[in-house]
Amino acid sequence: MYRTMKKKPSLFLCLFLLLCPLLTGQDQIILGREDNWQESSFKNILLKKGWEGHMDLNVMGSVYRPTDKTDLLLPFDEERVFDETGRYSLEESANLTEYEYRRGKRAALFKEATPLIINPGPDSLFSGQAEWNDFSLEFQLYPALLQEGEVIFHWKGLYQQGEELVPQEIICRISRRALVWTFRNIFIDREQNLSTFTLRGDAMVPRRWNHHLVRFDSDTGLLEYLIDGIPAALTYTTPSGREERHILEPQLNQSSPTPLELGSEFTGFIDEVRLSRENVEHPLLDDYEERGDFLSPLIDLEYQDSLLQSIEAVDRIGGNSTIYYYYAFSDRKEELEKLRRDFSRTDFSFTQSPWLPFQSDEELEESRGRYLLIGAQLYPDLGAAISPTISEFRINYQAQLPPVPPLNLAVHSQEGKVTLSWDYWKNEGMGGFLIYYGDRPGQYFGAASPIVVDREERHYTIEGLEPRKRWYFSVVAFSDSDPAQYSSFSREVSVRP
Repeated sequence: MYRTMKKKPSLFLCLFLLLCPLLTGQDQIILGREDNWQESSFKNILLKKGWEGHMDLNVMGSVYRPTDKTDLLLPFDEERVFDETGRYSLEESANLTEYEYRRGKRAALFKEATPLIINPGPDSLFSGQAEWNDFSLEFQLYPALLQEGEVIFHWKGLYQQGEELVPQEIICRISRRALVWTFRNIFIDREQNLSTFTLRGDAMVPRRWNHHLVRFDSDTGLLEYLIDGIPAALTYTTPSGREERHILEPQLNQSSPTPLELGSEFTGFIDEVRLSRENVEHPLLDDYEERGDFLSPLIDLEYQDSLLQSIEAVDRIGGNSTIYYYYAFSDRKEELEKLRRDFSRTDFSFTQSPWLPFQSDEELEESRGRYLLIGAQLYPDLGAAISPTISEFRINYQAQLPPVPPLNLAVHSQEGKVTLSWDYWKNEGMGGFLIYYGDRPGQYFGAASPIVVDREERHYTIEGLEPRKRWYFSVVAFSDSDPAQYSSFSREVSVRP
């Protein structure tokens, strides 16, 4: 059984265990709260502290995942920061925080003029030898101060132009409360003419997240800056700065790459940094993933054929968000263990057998078993940026306890026959009895042991035992469930026929 789940002891069980042959104990298991959802499985699920101080299930904020067009990706969601494309390396890990973030579950914290140094690898756009065409650079930004001259992104190098070295620079800094992008000698034409292009955005508000994207279309020469998907500034990389045929293209020609700096002279948070080898037309602006999936650990009710009464989900559903609940219940542990393994597959679905839908706290139809899995699909309200949450599950059930052993077992020998008798008060739910015997105490390996006896019987006669030899007997009761449950052994009695 999952150790951190809380199981409430049944008072009924404590008082009457010795009095009734088959008992049902009223029990409850709580999943969530203090156990922090340990051993549960998640897809696009984020744990966040709820109003009671425990961790709640939420839909994770939408995040980018690397594709063949991704050149650099820093989501800042893992404890160790790394480029998920593998093309760049970091000199030191960033300072991360779970207190404030825009996507995923963490963001990078910048303060005290300490930048994050990113070293380009040989296959990256900033290797100095890569061919540039369309590109996009984007990030989520939370400025704390908006101080003049704070630098968000900075790269500089030397362009090899014949025998001369020409300085190149891409810098994004704060000026008059707005972000200003400057591309110095990045766009060069066939005649090696140099250029500087500048894009100034709209004034920002401190302590607020915004998505910033600068992108380039090599077919038209359009260099564009967007804030939260809305164009803020644009220019064309042409001699006139307007649309024309003569397009200056981005070129880097260096013998050795130089690093990128993120967050130099900046105080605030940065999240979801992505550099793409394409003109990103539809950046990820939704607050949440489309759906989050949850799967509980394997919950053991301890006894076969237990009755599952209800599953109560303590949840909060706002706006147009919703949650769909499912459960699978069986006496066969291996069946549910396979379901847990299948959860990692991309084609996994809660709509397939043996999953059953349920409503929170509804009385379930006759559902018996021992092992339980609970699943949930959480759908956020993307329009209102509202995620549903789950705080805990309360599983209410009646444990189908195994039969108690027969009482007052006695043995009598007469004329070479051995007769056993015992007490048992009720037959409801009973399958019968098993008589075990052998010629050693506690070792019941007789030729016909065990002997199956009908549930109506309270005595049984055994013939053909070797005379003058001491024989030992014990009786076990079993239920009529499938699979059957067995009591412990009764007291042992012995006789010499």
